[in-house]
Amino acid sequence: PVRPRARPARPPPRPEAVVTKKSDLAAQLLAKIALRHPVPEPLPEATLLEQGLYAVLLRRLPPDRAQSALKNLAAAYPDWNEARVSQLQELSSVLQVGKRGIESAADVKTFLQEVFQESHGLDIEFMREDATAAARLVKDLKFLGLAQGHYLLWLASGGNLPMTAELARVLDRLGLISRTTSIKKASAAVAPLLGKSTQLDFVVRFGEVASRWCDKKPLCHECVLVDGCKHGKKAFKEWKVQQARLEAQRKKEEARLEAQRKKDEARR
Repeated sequence: PVRPRARPARPPPRPEAVVTKKSDLAAQLLAKIALRHPVPEPLPEATLLEQGLYAVLLRRLPPDRAQSALKNLAAAYPDWNEARVSQLQELSSVLQVGKRGIESAADVKTFLQEVFQESHGLDIEFMREDATAAARLVKDLKFLGLAQGHYLLWLASGGNLPMTAELARVLDRLGLISRTTSIKKASAAVAPLLGKSTQLDFVVRFGEVASRWCDKKPLCHECVLVDGCKHGKKAFKEWKVQQARLEAQRKKEEARLEAQRKKDEARR
């Protein structure tokens, strides 16, 4: 018998084709992510703590008023620890931002207190020298969040692509990089997908995803990227099955209680 000819093996995709495909996917995903807070324009000659304060003030104020408020704070409190322990009303009067004064003062105090607790001080310039310690600090600054936290890391690295374990986890689940515990390998895998001018937008927007939905226990059913995420689709399907089961249990319990109510009523 004549053996059928084996089909020639398909050649593996060229590396540049894979990179282009992932770059296109990254652009499509980025377009779906809306930021809760604006990304600041870096302030010249500001410390990293001041850059963080400016980012926090921008949550409620336009850029010109946020910059003015930061200058007022720096003039009134040469020692930032004095601002941390000040009363809200005092901080509000220093900020001079009108109706948003108390809210903005509360944001300032919360940020300063969080930095103080996690770094045991209010000088975070060490982030420029120690990338590992910087990433660890940003992860713990829950109020600042990973979107604005990655902005601080970008500043601390001199405008280079920052990478954290949280960001690598998101990118792995989305299929943009392969799973790795090495931050250096993750950064090297991401860099070819981006232009230099898009790196900040990339890490900030995916930092938003990491903060809001893609933790160790992800909220895939709420995530805006669930349709483009293999991990998310599976988790979302399981969540819907669980919700259907809970709804069936709820209706069953309602029917049981109603039957009991009628029985008690008849007895009375």
